[in-house]
Amino acid sequence: MLVGLGGRQVNRRSPMRMCLAICAAIGLAIGVSGTANAQYYNPYAAQQAAMQQAAMQQEMLRQEMLRQEMLRQEMLRQAAMQQAALQQAVSEENDAALAGAIELQTRGWGRISSRVNGVIGQLEQWSGRSFTVVPSQTGNWGQAHSGGTILFDLSSAMQSDAVLAFRLAHEWGHEVLGHQPNMYNPHGRPRLIASPTQDEDEADVYAGRFLCSLGYDVEQVKMNLRRYPAITGDSHSSGAQRASNVQQGCSAVRRIESNDE
Repeated sequence: MLVGLGGRQVNRRSPMRMCLAICAAIGLAIGVSGTANAQYYNPYAAQQAAMQQAAMQQEMLRQEMLRQEMLRQEMLRQAAMQQAALQQAVSEENDAALAGAIELQTRGWGRISSRVNGVIGQLEQWSGRSFTVVPSQTGNWGQAHSGGTILFDLSSAMQSDAVLAFRLAHEWGHEVLGHQPNMYNPHGRPRLIASPTQDEDEADVYAGRFLCSLGYDVEQVKMNLRRYPAITGDSHSSGAQRASNVQQGCSAVRRIESNDE
Protein backbone atom coordinates (compact mmCIF):
# COMPACT_ATOMS: atom_id res chain seq x y z
CA MET A 1 0.00 0.00 0.00
CA LEU A 2 1.32 3.44 -0.88
CA VAL A 3 0.86 6.07 1.83
CA GLY A 4 1.76 9.72 1.34
CA LEU A 5 3.86 11.22 4.16
CA GLY A 6 4.97 14.80 3.71
CA GLY A 7 4.49 14.60 0.01
CA ARG A 8 6.51 11.23 -0.28
CA GLN A 9 5.30 7.77 -1.06
CA VAL A 10 6.42 4.81 1.14
CA ASN A 11 6.25 1.13 0.22
CA ARG A 12 4.95 -0.54 3.33
CA ARG A 13 4.67 -4.30 3.87
CA SER A 14 2.74 -6.04 6.52
CA PRO A 15 4.73 -7.35 9.53
CA MET A 16 3.70 -10.94 8.65
CA ARG A 17 5.17 -10.76 5.16
CA MET A 18 8.45 -9.31 6.48
CA CYS A 19 8.75 -12.08 9.08
CA LEU A 20 8.22 -14.75 6.46
CA ALA A 21 10.90 -13.24 4.24
CA ILE A 22 13.44 -13.10 7.07
CA CYS A 23 12.74 -16.69 8.13
CA ALA A 24 13.15 -17.88 4.55
CA ALA A 25 16.52 -16.16 4.27
CA ILE A 26 17.72 -17.67 7.55
CA GLY A 27 16.59 -21.15 6.49
CA LEU A 28 18.42 -20.87 3.18
CA ALA A 29 21.65 -19.88 4.96
CA ILE A 30 21.35 -22.78 7.37
CA GLY A 31 20.75 -25.21 4.54
CA VAL A 32 23.79 -24.06 2.57
CA SER A 33 26.05 -24.25 5.66
CA GLY A 34 24.84 -27.76 6.55
CA THR A 35 25.50 -29.00 3.03
CA ALA A 36 29.07 -27.64 3.12
CA ASN A 37 29.89 -29.39 6.40
CA ALA A 38 28.37 -32.78 5.54
CA GLN A 39 30.79 -35.79 5.07
CA TYR A 40 30.40 -38.16 2.14
CA TYR A 41 29.69 -41.74 3.31
CA ASN A 42 31.53 -44.48 1.32
CA PRO A 43 29.61 -47.75 1.61
CA TYR A 44 32.66 -49.68 0.26
CA ALA A 45 35.23 -48.31 2.73
CA ALA A 46 35.33 -51.46 4.90
CA GLN A 47 35.64 -53.70 1.87
CA GLN A 48 38.45 -51.58 0.44
CA ALA A 49 40.35 -51.64 3.76
CA ALA A 50 40.01 -55.42 3.92
CA MET A 51 41.31 -55.74 0.36
CA GLN A 52 44.30 -53.53 1.17
CA GLN A 53 45.07 -55.59 4.27
CA ALA A 54 44.86 -58.81 2.26
CA ALA A 55 47.19 -57.38 -0.38
CA MET A 56 49.74 -56.40 2.28
CA GLN A 57 49.60 -59.88 3.82
CA GLN A 58 50.02 -61.47 0.41
CA GLU A 59 53.08 -59.31 -0.30
CA MET A 60 54.58 -60.22 3.08
CA LEU A 61 54.01 -63.90 2.31
CA ARG A 62 55.64 -63.50 -1.09
CA GLN A 63 58.66 -61.82 0.47
CA GLU A 64 58.99 -64.59 3.07
CA MET A 65 58.75 -67.29 0.42
CA LEU A 66 61.43 -65.49 -1.59
CA ARG A 67 63.67 -65.30 1.49
CA GLN A 68 63.17 -69.01 2.21
CA GLU A 69 64.00 -69.89 -1.38
CA MET A 70 67.19 -67.82 -1.23
CA LEU A 71 68.19 -69.61 1.99
CA ARG A 72 67.48 -72.98 0.39
CA GLN A 73 69.57 -72.10 -2.65
CA GLU A 74 72.43 -70.95 -0.41
CA MET A 75 72.27 -74.18 1.58
CA LEU A 76 72.38 -76.19 -1.64
CA ARG A 77 75.34 -74.15 -2.84
CA GLN A 78 77.20 -74.66 0.44
CA ALA A 79 76.43 -78.38 0.40
CA ALA A 80 77.69 -78.68 -3.17
CA MET A 81 80.89 -76.86 -2.25
CA GLN A 82 81.43 -79.09 0.78
CA GLN A 83 80.77 -82.20 -1.28
CA ALA A 84 83.24 -81.08 -3.93
CA ALA A 85 85.85 -80.30 -1.27
CA LEU A 86 85.30 -83.68 0.37
CA GLN A 87 85.58 -85.51 -2.93
CA GLN A 88 88.79 -83.65 -3.69
CA ALA A 89 90.20 -84.48 -0.25
CA VAL A 90 89.24 -88.16 -0.56
CA SER A 91 90.80 -88.28 -4.01
CA GLU A 92 94.02 -86.85 -2.64
CA GLU A 93 93.97 -89.36 0.23
CA ASN A 94 93.57 -92.19 -2.28
CA ASP A 95 96.42 -90.80 -4.36
CA ALA A 96 98.59 -90.63 -1.24
CA ALA A 97 97.76 -94.22 -0.33
CA LEU A 98 98.60 -95.33 -3.86
CA ALA A 99 101.86 -93.41 -3.74
CA GLY A 100 102.66 -95.12 -0.45
CA ALA A 101 101.97 -98.54 -1.93
CA ILE A 102 104.19 -97.78 -4.91
CA GLU A 103 106.89 -96.50 -2.56
CA LEU A 104 106.81 -99.76 -0.65
CA GLN A 105 106.99 -101.87 -3.80
CA THR A 106 109.81 -99.93 -5.40
CA ARG A 107 111.89 -98.61 -2.52
CA GLY A 108 110.72 -100.50 0.56
CA TRP A 109 110.04 -98.98 3.96
CA GLY A 110 113.19 -96.90 4.02
CA ARG A 111 111.99 -93.35 3.37
CA ILE A 112 108.53 -93.89 4.88
CA SER A 113 109.98 -95.42 8.03
CA SER A 114 112.49 -92.61 8.32
CA ARG A 115 109.80 -89.92 8.24
CA VAL A 116 107.42 -91.72 10.60
CA ASN A 117 110.16 -92.79 13.01
CA GLY A 118 111.40 -89.21 13.13
CA VAL A 119 108.03 -88.04 14.43
CA ILE A 120 107.78 -91.02 16.80
CA GLY A 121 111.10 -90.00 18.34
CA GLN A 122 109.86 -86.44 18.82
CA LEU A 123 106.63 -87.64 20.42
CA GLU A 124 108.46 -89.99 22.78
CA GLN A 125 110.79 -87.24 23.96
CA TRP A 126 108.02 -84.64 24.25
CA SER A 127 105.44 -86.84 26.02
CA GLY A 128 107.67 -89.18 28.01
CA ARG A 129 105.62 -92.10 26.66
CA SER A 130 106.34 -94.81 24.12
CA PHE A 131 103.83 -96.67 21.98
CA THR A 132 104.00 -99.14 19.12
CA VAL A 133 103.21 -97.68 15.69
CA VAL A 134 102.26 -100.18 12.99
CA PRO A 135 101.91 -99.22 9.29
CA SER A 136 98.53 -100.13 7.82
CA GLN A 137 96.10 -99.53 4.98
CA THR A 138 92.73 -99.29 6.70
CA GLY A 139 91.31 -96.26 4.92
CA ASN A 140 91.51 -94.28 8.17
CA TRP A 141 94.24 -91.75 8.96
CA GLY A 142 95.17 -93.75 12.02
CA GLN A 143 93.68 -95.75 14.87
CA ALA A 144 94.65 -95.91 18.54
CA HIS A 145 94.01 -99.34 20.04
CA SER A 146 94.07 -100.77 23.53
CA GLY A 147 97.44 -101.98 24.70
CA GLY A 148 99.25 -98.94 23.32
CA THR A 149 99.21 -99.90 19.62
CA ILE A 150 98.66 -97.29 16.91
CA LEU A 151 97.78 -98.25 13.34
CA PHE A 152 99.11 -95.51 11.06
CA ASP A 153 97.81 -95.44 7.50
CA LEU A 154 100.12 -95.19 4.50
CA SER A 155 98.05 -92.28 3.19
CA SER A 156 98.98 -90.34 6.34
CA ALA A 157 102.64 -91.34 6.10
CA MET A 158 102.79 -89.77 2.61
CA GLN A 159 101.48 -86.37 3.72
CA SER A 160 103.56 -83.25 4.29
CA ASP A 161 105.73 -83.19 7.41
CA ALA A 162 103.24 -81.05 9.34
CA VAL A 163 100.15 -83.08 8.42
CA LEU A 164 101.95 -86.37 9.07
CA ALA A 165 103.03 -85.10 12.49
CA PHE A 166 99.49 -83.95 13.33
CA ARG A 167 97.86 -87.24 12.41
CA LEU A 168 100.34 -89.31 14.37
CA ALA A 169 100.26 -86.92 17.34
CA HIS A 170 96.45 -87.14 17.33
CA GLU A 171 96.55 -90.93 17.77
CA TRP A 172 99.39 -90.59 20.27
CA GLY A 173 97.17 -88.22 22.22
CA HIS A 174 94.42 -90.85 22.46
CA GLU A 175 96.89 -93.17 24.14
CA VAL A 176 98.47 -90.57 26.45
CA LEU A 177 95.09 -89.19 27.55
CA GLY A 178 93.77 -92.64 28.46
CA HIS A 179 91.13 -92.84 25.74
CA GLN A 180 92.37 -96.40 25.25
CA PRO A 181 93.63 -98.66 28.06
CA ASN A 182 97.40 -99.19 27.86
CA MET A 183 100.40 -99.77 30.05
CA TYR A 184 100.21 -96.20 31.36
CA ASN A 185 96.42 -96.21 31.84
CA PRO A 186 95.46 -99.86 32.40
CA HIS A 187 91.77 -99.10 32.67
CA GLY A 188 91.59 -96.21 30.24
CA ARG A 189 89.07 -93.52 30.99
CA PRO A 190 85.52 -94.39 32.08
CA ARG A 191 83.10 -93.85 29.20
CA LEU A 192 80.58 -92.22 31.52
CA ILE A 193 82.55 -88.98 31.71
CA ALA A 194 83.36 -88.44 28.03
CA SER A 195 81.77 -88.81 24.63
CA PRO A 196 83.63 -90.14 21.58
CA THR A 197 83.58 -86.65 20.05
CA GLN A 198 85.03 -85.16 23.22
CA ASP A 199 87.85 -87.71 23.01
CA GLU A 200 88.57 -86.72 19.41
CA ASP A 201 88.55 -83.01 20.24
CA GLU A 202 90.95 -83.56 23.13
CA ALA A 203 93.30 -85.52 20.87
CA ASP A 204 93.23 -82.62 18.39
CA VAL A 205 94.15 -80.15 21.13
CA TYR A 206 96.94 -82.48 22.27
CA ALA A 207 98.28 -82.63 18.72
CA GLY A 208 98.10 -78.85 18.45
CA ARG A 209 100.26 -78.50 21.55
CA PHE A 210 102.80 -80.91 20.11
CA LEU A 211 102.93 -79.17 16.73
CA CYS A 212 103.56 -75.73 18.25
CA SER A 213 106.09 -77.08 20.74
CA LEU A 214 108.12 -78.64 17.92
CA GLY A 215 107.72 -75.76 15.46
CA TYR A 216 105.57 -77.44 12.81
CA ASP A 217 103.50 -75.42 10.33
CA VAL A 218 100.17 -75.25 12.17
CA GLU A 219 98.50 -73.14 9.47
CA GLN A 220 99.12 -75.87 6.92
CA VAL A 221 97.49 -78.41 9.22
CA LYS A 222 94.45 -76.20 9.83
CA MET A 223 94.05 -75.60 6.11
CA ASN A 224 94.12 -79.35 5.50
CA LEU A 225 91.50 -79.99 8.17
CA ARG A 226 89.09 -77.31 7.00
CA ARG A 227 88.45 -79.22 3.78
CA TYR A 228 86.49 -81.86 5.69
CA PRO A 229 82.83 -81.13 6.57
CA ALA A 230 80.98 -82.73 9.44
CA ILE A 231 80.03 -86.28 8.47
CA THR A 232 76.94 -87.96 9.93
CA GLY A 233 77.90 -90.88 12.12
CA ASP A 234 81.55 -89.79 12.46
CA SER A 235 82.74 -89.17 16.01
CA HIS A 236 85.14 -86.45 14.81
CA SER A 237 84.03 -82.83 14.74
CA SER A 238 83.82 -80.90 11.49
CA GLY A 239 87.09 -79.92 9.88
CA ALA A 240 86.56 -76.30 10.89
CA GLN A 241 86.11 -77.30 14.54
CA ARG A 242 89.12 -79.58 14.43
CA ALA A 243 91.22 -76.71 13.08
CA SER A 244 89.97 -74.64 16.02
CA ASN A 245 90.96 -77.46 18.40
CA VAL A 246 94.48 -77.49 16.99
CA GLN A 247 94.72 -73.72 17.37
CA GLN A 248 93.51 -74.02 20.98
CA GLY A 249 96.37 -76.40 21.80
CA CYS A 250 98.88 -74.23 19.97
CA SER A 251 97.70 -71.07 21.73
CA ALA A 252 98.11 -72.75 25.12
CA VAL A 253 101.77 -73.49 24.32
CA ARG A 254 102.38 -69.92 23.16
CA ARG A 255 100.83 -68.50 26.34
CA ILE A 256 103.16 -70.66 28.44
CA GLU A 257 106.15 -69.60 26.37
CA SER A 258 105.12 -65.95 26.70
CA ASN A 259 104.82 -66.25 30.49
CA ASP A 260 108.27 -67.85 30.71
CA GLU A 261 109.94 -64.95 28.93
